[in-house]
Amino acid sequence: MRQLKIFRWAAALTLAIAVAPSTASAQEADTLTISSTFYMDWLYGTVGPDLAEVYANGHEHTWTLTLYGTTKSHSTFSFIAVNYATEIHATSFDLEFFGPDAATLNGIVSEHIAGGDVSIYLRNAYSLGFGNDFAIMYVWPSGPDMWFFAGHDTFGSNTLFPTDADGYPVVGPEPFSIWTDYSELRDNRPGNDGYIASDSSLVTFEWSVGPLPGDFDLDNDVDGIDFLKWQRGESPDPLSSDDLADWETNYGTDPSPLAAATSTVPEPAAIVLVGICALGFVVLRRRPHSSES
Repeated sequence: MRQLKIFRWAAALTLAIAVAPSTASAQEADTLTISSTFYMDWLYGTVGPDLAEVYANGHEHTWTLTLYGTTKSHSTFSFIAVNYATEIHATSFDLEFFGPDAATLNGIVSEHIAGGDVSIYLRNAYSLGFGNDFAIMYVWPSGPDMWFFAGHDTFGSNTLFPTDADGYPVVGPEPFSIWTDYSELRDNRPGNDGYIASDSSLVTFEWSVGPLPGDFDLDNDVDGIDFLKWQRGESPDPLSSDDLADWETNYGTDPSPLAAATSTVPEPAAIVLVGICALGFVVLRRRPHSSES
């Protein structure tokens, strides 16, 4: 009887730990798509023969930059204007061109830009009486010896980005478009120091929710029900440690754009402990009573 009481106390303590709240950072499973047209209006300096041929052909191309696993950081400062800035980070990205010379351009991207860095910078500047409000934008995927850039220099666009409740630029599910000052594909490969540039073009931003790792029931969050799905062998790779790791990493995540930056959730390991305790209770209930008095 004493052992049973000890087990019950241990189980109660485990349950208390399991339901104690902890702070979990929300990890976004967002996908951001940015698209525009590259007119290739002029050539400056020296570029490789592949880019020189593309420029000589004189065709315009559209392009799409897709960012996966995005997160955001914010900053604000005052200089001539009050500035609210959002920088968008991504775990990976794809840059793709479409048009007559797309195969050549995408081959260059694959070899020299893919797997590199990407910088997305959005800023609204609110005038302090010295002029009009304006927006600044940088879209900048880059590799070690080439980069593609679309955005503004100093004065930007008179069209401001939509903002969140705190005034920082946001990108939502509704497409939003803004004009650039220019765009360019720069070639810094050995022996080259030039670029192909395009005049102002309309850049369109569109955000969407992608599949969230660990969300095995596809209801746009990761919770205890998803752990049960994994336990029943109903995850993409049934009963695998990788699927379980996805669940543990993203437990408590709500990828919707309205989700708070943090949420109070039980620790994922605690849910497993609760399951173990529940199983222990079942086992004890099934054991026959001893004659010990």
